[in-house]
Amino acid sequence: MADKKYFAIEQTNGTPTSVQEISADKYQQAVKGETPGKQIKIKLFASDATNLKAQVGNVEEGAKLNWSIYEGDAYVANPKFIEGDRENLEVKNTFVEIDLNPFKSKLRNGVSYRLYLALPGVQGLEAFIDFAYEAGELSKKIEIHNAEMDGYSVLAGLSNYGSAERFNWSVSRGDAYKGGEFIHGWNDGRLKVDAEGDIEVSLYDKREVLKDGETLRLYVNDYANPKETENFADFIYKAPIVEEPDETGEHSQPGKPNGPNKPVEPQPETQEGEIRAIKYDPSKGLEQIPVYRLADGAINILQSDVPFPVQAEFARKGMITHMHLNLDAVYGGPYNDKWNPKGLKYEQMGELMKAYNIPKHIGAYRMMYQNALDDIWPRKPRLANGEEDPNPFPNSQHELNERVAGYLMGIMQAVGWGDRPAILDLDFESGDFFTWGGVQAIAQAVKYSRKKFPNQRFLVYAGAHSNNAVEGGGSPNRPELHVGPGPRFEAFRGAGVDITQGTVPYFRTPRQEWDNPPHYESVIGSGKPYASEKEYGLKSIIKTIGAKLDWTDGFLRTLPAGYKPSVFEWYMPVYEGGDNGEERRYYDNGEVWTSWNWLQVGEWIQESFPVWAGVTGTYRFGGGAHLWTDGRPWLPSNYALELGKVRLYSYNEFLNNPATQYNIQLEFSLDGGKTWVKDTPRTGTNPDAHLEPRGFIRAAYLKGKLWVVATAGQPFHNAGKPQQVLIRYNGKTFNRTLEPLTVHSFTVEI
Repeated sequence: MADKKYFAIEQTNGTPTSVQEISADKYQQAVKGETPGKQIKIKLFASDATNLKAQVGNVEEGAKLNWSIYEGDAYVANPKFIEGDRENLEVKNTFVEIDLNPFKSKLRNGVSYRLYLALPGVQGLEAFIDFAYEAGELSKKIEIHNAEMDGYSVLAGLSNYGSAERFNWSVSRGDAYKGGEFIHGWNDGRLKVDAEGDIEVSLYDKREVLKDGETLRLYVNDYANPKETENFADFIYKAPIVEEPDETGEHSQPGKPNGPNKPVEPQPETQEGEIRAIKYDPSKGLEQIPVYRLADGAINILQSDVPFPVQAEFARKGMITHMHLNLDAVYGGPYNDKWNPKGLKYEQMGELMKAYNIPKHIGAYRMMYQNALDDIWPRKPRLANGEEDPNPFPNSQHELNERVAGYLMGIMQAVGWGDRPAILDLDFESGDFFTWGGVQAIAQAVKYSRKKFPNQRFLVYAGAHSNNAVEGGGSPNRPELHVGPGPRFEAFRGAGVDITQGTVPYFRTPRQEWDNPPHYESVIGSGKPYASEKEYGLKSIIKTIGAKLDWTDGFLRTLPAGYKPSVFEWYMPVYEGGDNGEERRYYDNGEVWTSWNWLQVGEWIQESFPVWAGVTGTYRFGGGAHLWTDGRPWLPSNYALELGKVRLYSYNEFLNNPATQYNIQLEFSLDGGKTWVKDTPRTGTNPDAHLEPRGFIRAAYLKGKLWVVATAGQPFHNAGKPQQVLIRYNGKTFNRTLEPLTVHSFTVEI
């Protein structure tokens, strides 16, 4: 009997185009769906707390693969590599196995990871599969990773802490349960973990009793379950570096004079082009603000309750890009016929607007709140336990599409602005809009709107890549469940959202931020850093400038490769909470209007936000700052943000040049050059943050010129005293006197 022959037949539209004889082995591989030399296939996959196992195809038996594990995508900016090896993963009976035990401490329970498999020396044929690491019930102990010093703070990552939100911590010399010496700590749950699973504890006020190079032990436990969850990690205490002279008696760092611990003499001179705090009179309004020219790609609007005629003047001067179409407020009410007792129609408003001679490139901005959808996307009653019962879909996707598309553009067309730039800001904050179904529905509406009105751009609440969504297992099969930050961001990005929301965290007082009253009492009161809540609001840089820099550092660190969004930031003129001790206001029913007495943010702080954003590169791809207003009479802090834009746009030589290097954390010395440190944003609830002498100093560099933005450490603002600092960059040093209650913005020739 003749041997069997096998043929590969290629077809086009069902008609054979070529026939080639193949071997029996290649035939069997084709039956299995495998073709050596083509992309690796991962057929079956299983994982547990200690092992990964995958069945692979298109790989010969006995082949040794490269493998790697990343937290998320490996092909983004600053990928987070976990573990990997080359040419050491053998294919046995079509399976490969990876033992997780050697690097299990790097994995966090419930976090999604990506396994990559590749043939050595072969490009483009790798495969990957995502898996969620489940630590199982092996231990309830919190895992502490990479504990190390940064300045006077201990930084560490936590994992396996489940849903815990508040933690206790302590530092000791040696084993705290076997005679070790307690150094510092708090057991009242004040420690909190950030979005990346990291913690920071300050040892600054214990620096006098610590020894450089000694080994200390950090303990952390869950405030609600301390005994079962406590764990520890050892770390080396490193005091800020003291530069020693070499054998010649001269310091190795440029600019250092002979001899140890001698002051550094400054080399370059700072230019006296600093923009000083601008004096202003609230009674004169915004007309006193000097004219400035916007940077390329800037988005600038005034606060929402600025009268239309004032906005028009700013537009004619080239100081804003978009306006609030609130001219009808002058004639009876905004935006809706039923709120217009004088009966002004949009068509009539359009005729009145012509008299203001607003340039054609000026567009309109409008925020759309979720109550604009109540009739087509009703919210369900809360469950008996008080939790939301999300409604993941509108009654009609078509109605949603048209509502979103026309919410701003309908007005713009009616007033004759239909061809001008438009920005619609979707402020949908309830849980419905964080579900898989809700995200998909909003994304479809944005995509429809962009196609119908190409001149309309969008930004969406919690739409950035670093948004605050919490993964809840949402999927096409479970549309009522929430999705995480990644799927939410990608859905909106894919729909055409190209302006990123850059909301700075709400400014909150210690009373709002901390649950335990002693925390409040540790910083506010007689003999404390702040005599009153009002003083805290006017002086503290911790939850304001610190919050801004902390958010920006995280935002830029995780920016996806190739993503260049315009960033639109919101600020508040007041803290969310506190009591300024001034006159009370009451509602009609006689109840106290508590938010009337919320603390004002110090105007020197508010005025600085635009330059902090500029020097860190927040607006490197366009965008701008906006102050949220809520109907209160204007405070000095309202005017201050608009004045801060004058500061920002005086540095357009940096902002307009793509070669500018941003967010440089400059080294600086507080002791005449003996030790050098960098700033570390301290935004947490640790009272020690208010005693930290380091201020914030950031820079941008372009063609031999350094743009520096700096402010003194918190104790100097509280005491009303200046702080002397030496600053160095690229081997050059210069000094600066940082005045209290001031943010300095200046340039230096380097």
